[in-house]
Amino acid sequence: MEAKEKLFHLDGGKTLLDFGCGAGELLVYYAPEYEQLVGVDFSESMLDEASKKIKERKYDNISLIQADDKTVWDKLECSFDRITAAGVIQFFYIART
Repeated sequence: MEAKEKLFHLDGGKTLLDFGCGAGELLVYYAPEYEQLVGVDFSESMLDEASKKIKERKYDNISLIQADDKTVWDKLECSFDRITAAGVIQFFYIART
């Protein structure tokens, strides 16, 4: 239900970046609606799980990148119509001076 609501609010576009994709639950839900998707996560083990889900469902329109909030922009090769970052804000560290 949550994924369906998020997809409704994303409302179209052809390309999607899922920052903090984790094990890819939302990526595989979004896949039929987008031409190209990129999932980004800092955790290699989460990306391994996402890769398994993508292969099981035989999606060829999803790429995965291992990166964090500081390195992601250097690793991307295109721009996106939509960007989602569900459930990642709590993992950012804000330095206090």
